[in-house]
Amino acid sequence: MITRRRLVKAASVFGLAAVSRAARVDALMQSDPGAGNNSPSAADPWTGGGMGLSSTTLAVRLGSYGSPAGPLRDNSIAYLEYCHNLGGIGVQMAVKGDLAAFRRRAEDLNMFVEYQFGLPDRPDDLSDFEKALEDAKAVGATCMRVTSTTHRRYEFFKSMAEYQDWEKRSTAVVEKVVPLAEKHKVILAMENHKDRTADEFAALLKRISSEYYGSLVDFGNNIALGEEPMSVVRKLAPYAKSMHLKDMAVKPYDQGFLLSEVVCGSGFLDVKGMVTLCRRANPKVHINLEMITNHVLKVPVKTDVYWATFPERRETALPAIMKLVDDYASQEMPKTDDLSRDQLLAREEDNNRLCLLWGRNNLAVPWLA
Repeated sequence: MITRRRLVKAASVFGLAAVSRAARVDALMQSDPGAGNNSPSAADPWTGGGMGLSSTTLAVRLGSYGSPAGPLRDNSIAYLEYCHNLGGIGVQMAVKGDLAAFRRRAEDLNMFVEYQFGLPDRPDDLSDFEKALEDAKAVGATCMRVTSTTHRRYEFFKSMAEYQDWEKRSTAVVEKVVPLAEKHKVILAMENHKDRTADEFAALLKRISSEYYGSLVDFGNNIALGEEPMSVVRKLAPYAKSMHLKDMAVKPYDQGFLLSEVVCGSGFLDVKGMVTLCRRANPKVHINLEMITNHVLKVPVKTDVYWATFPERRETALPAIMKLVDDYASQEMPKTDDLSRDQLLAREEDNNRLCLLWGRNNLAVPWLA
């Protein structure tokens, strides 16, 4: 069994360990002889702690967050096989190329597929979105991850009026696409994506009640909205259709706090408790790892502009979130600025392997068997 102490010691995401990258991973592989075994004869992935990989988990390879695009970006089958070789049991991605061939290969590898596509900006042109639903169906996707916006609420919207105008349009889009999802029998898993607070999102999920619409529960995103993470998961878990599993680190800075994904078991989240909440609500919900390696976010909660779209929360939420940051502050945050491209790719692969191994050793849920 990989303990929290052993994982942190063996695989410091901060680069402080004195052992090599290969030695860190090999040590954990040896502690779990079944690691990476996701063949059809392997233990039931629903109960064995297996995880799929979200596309953002491979941001360095795929070309997100300022990284140059690599060959996996346009070769979906190669991407699928790479995730399988890491030890993943599924993928969350937009599939390119021959959809039927991709589906056959996913089935050969015994891997689940979750499609992904952004919601339209407006409700009057849904043709591209309906095509995405058809593609999701064609690849055998168990659901389709969607987001209402790619922007962070506190950076993009400068006033309450701007936010309310967006929220009205966004809700109108959801009201239009859910009937399409029902028509094609494709579940929409909408992520809490640093836009709505947990209460706002839960209210929307409750109002638009459909078996084909629910939440992709991201364990860490709403920390950036000044919300305590376990309370967010409690509110969204009853609607869970998918998960973004991650562990997080925080550290104060002059305008607020720094926020970053870290190797599972080395951050402050109760990841096991969050998974349990989601799976008790939906025993067949998939776990998708989202370990973004090259991504330390500044969250400026001490500035006026941050609170422009929810000023009523400032008096209570600001001291609460800064107390959480102070209570769980990390001595170091992940540092990648001085890494070469090859070193960054190696760090990303290390982090993903270590998280997948942590899942196998910590997320088995025998009560589902």
